[in-house]
Amino acid sequence: MPSTKNNLISLQNHLILFIQKALLPILLIMDFLISFQICSPFISKRVWEFIRVSDHDVLIRFGLILNFL
Repeated sequence: MPSTKNNLISLQNHLILFIQKALLPILLIMDFLISFQICSPFISKRVWEFIRVSDHDVLIRFGLILNFL
């Protein structure tokens, strides 16, 4: 069964990356709007910090999205 376990882990990793790539543009736009106080942070700070990634990861993932497009 190690093969099945590895396949599930691989599938999970691909799913996580897909979700992160899908959410990243939304998070970047929300970060921009909140930083310029165009809209109020309607997500609680704790949730926002949970879904946010470090700046380095954002740049890498944003580059991956641009390459994907």
